[in-house]
Amino acid sequence: MMLWTKQEEFIGNGVLKELLPNLLEEGWEDVPTLKEALGIRTYLHDRGLMQYADKIEACGRSLPELLNLSTIDLSAQFDMKRGHQQNQIQ
Repeated sequence: MMLWTKQEEFIGNGVLKELLPNLLEEGWEDVPTLKEALGIRTYLHDRGLMQYADKIEACGRSLPELLNLSTIDLSAQFDMKRGHQQNQIQ
């Protein structure tokens, strides 16, 4: 399991913040939306791109769809800086 400096930073203001309390209470392993949000945030965290997490999660795309975006799309849709785009592509 990965360690984050602040759990609130990792969870953000999107789907996880809204769903986490209820899902933890009921058991969340089989919830695809939560798994997708965790997958996206884990990917961004591992690449030092958490400042884009809320915007990227809010777009509603899956991680494979996001990985196929061009650098122009990353910049236009998420205001991602050029140096950060290289981290995302790797």
